Amino acid sequence: MKRVGFFLLFGGFITIVVLCIIVSMFTYGWWIWHSKQLHGIGMNPDMLSWSIREMALKFNAYTRVMFYPALAMLIGGLLLARSARPPIPDSSDNLLPKEK
Repeated sequence: MKRVGFFLLFGGFITIVVLCIIVSMFTYGWWIWHSKQLHGIGMNPDMLSWSIREMALKFNAYTRVMFYPALAMLIGGLLLARSARPPIPDSSDNLLPKEK
């Protein structure tokens, strides 16, 4: 059970980090593409609003995908919390004199 918990915890964390990097790269790329597209047209408020809305809708799907690795991390953490721990040896027994 501990192995599954650690796998879910670390696997979810790595997946979230990778998804954050991917979303960051795509957001920057789309921002450059949209800014170059609007540069030659002029600053029409409707076109600017459409461009921002289109970019936000495309990346909304990427942010929703991050829910699943976060859920895996939660389940992994709960499995680790519920897993049996080995008993801690009581060192005070060694300090008492042994009875004859």
